[in-house]
This record gives sequence, C-alpha cells and structure tokens, in this order.
Amino acid sequence: MMQIVLNYLSFALVGVFTNKYRYVRIKDIFQFSYMADINFDYHPQFFTATILEWKHLLKEDEFKDIIIKSLQFLVKEKSVVIYAFVIMPNHIHLIWQIQDGFKRDKIQLRFLKFTAQQMKFKLLQTDKLQLEHFRVNTSDREYQFWERNALSID
Repeated sequence: MMQIVLNYLSFALVGVFTNKYRYVRIKDIFQFSYMADINFDYHPQFFTATILEWKHLLKEDEFKDIIIKSLQFLVKEKSVVIYAFVIMPNHIHLIWQIQDGFKRDKIQLRFLKFTAQQMKFKLLQTDKLQLEHFRVNTSDREYQFWERNALSID
C-alpha cells in the first residue's frame, strides 16, 4: 500500500500562478529518495502554511525559490522526505515525512522562520513598500509573513 502511495505522490504541481502549470518528479527537485532512505517509523503528514492575511506574496518566482531552497536544505540534511508540494500565491501545501531524531514542531518552526527571514531580506532589497504590508504591532517581532497557526495533519 505504501509503495502505491509513494508512486502516486512522486509528482507535484509546480509553477503555480505563473500560467505554466507543470508536473515534475519530486526526486528530480530534491534528489532524495530511494525507499531505503525513508524512515517508516514516522508517517507522512500534510502541512499547510498561509501567508499573513492571505496576501499574494508567493506569486513571484523569487519567493517560490525561497520555499523550494528551504525544502531542499531540509531534505539534504535528512530531516524530512518530501512527497509532494504545491505553492499557491498565498499559501503552500506539503506532504512530508519527518525523519528519525527530528521533531515535527521544530522542523516546522525552522522552515517557517527561515523562509520568513529570507522573504524579509528579499523585500528589503527589492520592494520596501510591500515589506510595510507585513509590519505588525507585537512585542516579539517587527514583521510577520506566515499566519500563526499552520495546519499539520497526521
């Protein structure tokens, strides 16, 4: 059964909102995955993260690249296996599997924190006016890019 699921999930829809929807093989992007590399002690999980107030920050390719490069890093360090992902203009969906020795909440926190930091750096370089749309009045941060409660389903 798991082999059928993995075969079904080995392709993902990428290039969303550029009018160029295309299917690519996950292993061609993330260079992981042979069955021996996957830890079946943990099961795949569905994860969704949404940009603050559903703003369309991920419409531009450079922001999609930040997401993909961050996922590639997590795969390279062997903390996750990525089965599928979709990048929409204002949110992302992942089917991933946390690997041995790593905790789901810590992986999610690292992923969201790193991508937010990279988005902030990109906007500081390219569009300071848009960056102001992500300014928040909280004591623990000046900018916020992701909604507070990402959805994670086992």
